[in-house]
Amino acid sequence: MGATVALTLVMTAPVLASRSEPGSDDCQNSAALTADEARVCANFHNMVEDARRLDAEAVLDHFWSDGFTAALAGELIRDFPGWADGYRSLLATTESLDRVDFPDVVVQTIAPGTILLLNTYDQLIVMQSQDVIEATGYGTQVWVRRDGEWRIIHIAGE
Repeated sequence: MGATVALTLVMTAPVLASRSEPGSDDCQNSAALTADEARVCANFHNMVEDARRLDAEAVLDHFWSDGFTAALAGELIRDFPGWADGYRSLLATTESLDRVDFPDVVVQTIAPGTILLLNTYDQLIVMQSQDVIEATGYGTQVWVRRDGEWRIIHIAGE
């Protein structure tokens, strides 16, 4: 589970995100967004800022725990409490954010109350152990609206 949490840290955007350049986590198709898509894009940006502050609880508040799934590093995860504990532990051992960019972020409605967010990332994170995590790739999030609130129900990454 530890390796999967580490990979989650670098691939799905509820990660240690720092804006290395203006707009590095903005949705590319922002001019054509529906109101719901714009809300998800804003929530994504807020989650990035929460992660930048190393605020694990604020990041995790962007997820629905009921029905949560993740497909990461070849592993299917259905245990939100266990995954969240691993995320908290990993975030607590992070020293610095040297580079975390999301150069491509696109949102698209795929069904009423369901929006897909796709992103690419380029990240360099230094852990307190002085280990360095450097990765590039893509992540996928499925955002679901319940009682008027948008949160993540599923994450996946390469």
